[in-house]
Amino acid sequence: MIFFIVIVVLLLGAYFVWNKYNPANQKHAVYDVSDYSSSKNGSTINNSGETGTAGSDSKSADGAADTSNRVTRGFNSISAISERNGYVVRDAEPKQASPEQLRANREAENSSEYWAEVARREAAAAARADSHRGTVGIPATETGSLISYAQKEFNFEGVQNDLFAVNQLHPFGESEEEMEYQPEAPAGEWADGDKETSELKASSEQEVEKTPKNVAQVAKEKIETIKEKVFKKNDNNFNIEVTVEGVIKRNPFVLKNPISILAVSDEAEDIEQLKKLATDAGASIEFIENGIKCLEVVKGKVFDVILIPRYMPRMDGVQTIKNLNNMPMNRCYNAKVYAVISENFDEDENQLLKKGFTGILRRPFGRYTFQNMLIENSEEKNLPDDKDMINEIKAMAVQEDKLLKGGISFSAALDKFGGNLKNYRRAVCKFCKDYDKDSSELLKQLNIEDENGYMKYAREFRDKAAGLGAGYLADMFDDHVNIAKEDSLEIAAVNWRPLAQKWRDVCDCFEKWLGLYETGVLYEYPTNTNGIQLSKIDLKAMLYKATECMDAGNISSEARDILESAVDYDMPEEYRNMLYDILHNINMKKYQNVKTIMKKLIQTIS
Repeated sequence: MIFFIVIVVLLLGAYFVWNKYNPANQKHAVYDVSDYSSSKNGSTINNSGETGTAGSDSKSADGAADTSNRVTRGFNSISAISERNGYVVRDAEPKQASPEQLRANREAENSSEYWAEVARREAAAAARADSHRGTVGIPATETGSLISYAQKEFNFEGVQNDLFAVNQLHPFGESEEEMEYQPEAPAGEWADGDKETSELKASSEQEVEKTPKNVAQVAKEKIETIKEKVFKKNDNNFNIEVTVEGVIKRNPFVLKNPISILAVSDEAEDIEQLKKLATDAGASIEFIENGIKCLEVVKGKVFDVILIPRYMPRMDGVQTIKNLNNMPMNRCYNAKVYAVISENFDEDENQLLKKGFTGILRRPFGRYTFQNMLIENSEEKNLPDDKDMINEIKAMAVQEDKLLKGGISFSAALDKFGGNLKNYRRAVCKFCKDYDKDSSELLKQLNIEDENGYMKYAREFRDKAAGLGAGYLADMFDDHVNIAKEDSLEIAAVNWRPLAQKWRDVCDCFEKWLGLYETGVLYEYPTNTNGIQLSKIDLKAMLYKATECMDAGNISSEARDILESAVDYDMPEEYRNMLYDILHNINMKKYQNVKTIMKKLIQTIS
């Protein structure tokens, strides 16, 4: 009896082993992306490839319900079958496509969006198969089989480039819980999250070229279409160019109709600066030596603006404007008169305004303050059409005036940084942070009477100050280099206190400009914005450039620089928070989230 039971058990065990490892029962699953939408309405499939509705049985020839080979296409049914048999029953090979499907496939070869959708659904199938590890079905980690299937079925060589599209497997191993999934679109439709994709698909269906396009050509056309539709130029038809560092390059500021300027000055440096600024901006300017000649010139010519220095020999600026206001033969009675003052001007500026001056220009003359003066004294129809540029100049003039009070040429320094305001602000921040260390090091070289060391550090700090626009401080460092070289360190020690005081004054001016002086925060990065309101179209241009850099693979370098430059500007808090999220995901190397948030931000702005 025991022998008989043992024989039965062995036979049953052999049967189950043979049944499980029989090659006929181990058919690899091939996921047909065109059938996935049917799982939403409960459709079923049997081994013969016929589909039916959940809850209805296919009939055999004798009328009996044949349910043994049917597989319900839902998550619970697949799980049950997997637990029972250890594999998923599906067709081993793709079904024969109809002539209509083959024709649609050929047409779709001209659309990269179609293949992006194919890859999206393939990756979604792989993600679902991940919950059935150990089965014969394709696991999520073996995406190469899915790619090979798509290439074989559709004859397309670029599926792997689009595999990690929106809401799909993350190339850096991001977990499924951290990903934000969009619902799958119904059969024959496209994902709702990409409006441009739907538009491009519709246009490609209307006009299909006979010669198939390669992937690069399709991608280029897509970029141009998005640029045309999403990043439209305004009615004024001006161009917005963004560099890989995040600098918005604009057309030069030039007046449509020039205004006339009369400048009172006999200093060659002032004449050279003002002549260049006026010529570049499309304004006309004449120069005279002193206030007495100014009174003579205004009798015969009309000027829109008059620039008069506060201090002049024989007749100063205050007396000159009094005489202008009291002259009966003055043809420039309606002209705007500006007082020209030096960087170390210590009088109350409001007193000058009360004496009749329209405004104040400070030496060294800054490009933005000069252009802002032209804007204030020109009719709107004579200004450039780029309104964003006008607003930027006004904001930059406010920043420039703050620094000019400390003897710092803001526009000249910004030119040395290629117009990159973000990098300039960070360099200024580091200059202030290093003041205590640098000044102590220079003083140490002075105390140990090391002439070579003193000259070396003085030259280094001279170049730093000159690069940041602190020209007067740079000249003082240069004087100490010459003193140490030609005279002695004893003379340098006598002149040390004025140098240290000017150095500290420049740092104080920088700190006030950055907002660090009032808040007392650490010198890491500027905590406040640059004071310039970033328009929607400018932000779109920066995001578009960042997207181009991402497509080129420069996410952690160029794309991040552009986005960090954008964060420095004034903008709605909603946009700023989304930019912070993008930068955070770049730092965490979650590039799929970066693209998702970027798309959402562009749609929000639009």
